[in-house]
Amino acid sequence: MPITHPFVSGKADGGDATEVRASNWNADHAGFAQVRKTATQGVTNSTALVDCTQLLIALLANEVWMFDACIFFEADTTPDIKFAFKVPAGATLLWGISETVDAATSNHPVYRARSVSDDAQSIHAPGLGTAVPAHLMGTVVNGATPGDLQLRFAQDVADAGNPANVLAQSWLRGFRE
Repeated sequence: MPITHPFVSGKADGGDATEVRASNWNADHAGFAQVRKTATQGVTNSTALVDCTQLLIALLANEVWMFDACIFFEADTTPDIKFAFKVPAGATLLWGISETVDAATSNHPVYRARSVSDDAQSIHAPGLGTAVPAHLMGTVVNGATPGDLQLRFAQDVADAGNPANVLAQSWLRGFRE
């Protein structure tokens, strides 16, 4: 998603092509990606990870990206929810989660970093109807295979009656090194 700015300048562009100038201010700024989820997505009665639609960043061969995400979610206390990132074969990944307060214990949780594609981290949920944010962050060093940094999620415990939902307005952004 290109970022555009309402930029108006009375100054001429000047001769230095390395500087951002009025004439190219809204050009696609390579090295930055930002995506937002426009619809809520749920998983019911399944612990199998599914792609979280819209929340992915395309990786070219040998690129390095730092990323973070604000994921708004809701789930009942029985199934809870788990998250993972999937990356192309040959990529090196290190990511983690920071949650404000653990719903089950009212403590500030500490989660270990994950370094394997599709290695999920569970989060205790406060109950269906209560939206909670989780901050996910990490780094991916891609290998020779292009592909996507893809957020995935599922119920931690399969529950047919209560979905685990990733809510609209969740977002993912990345910065290429």
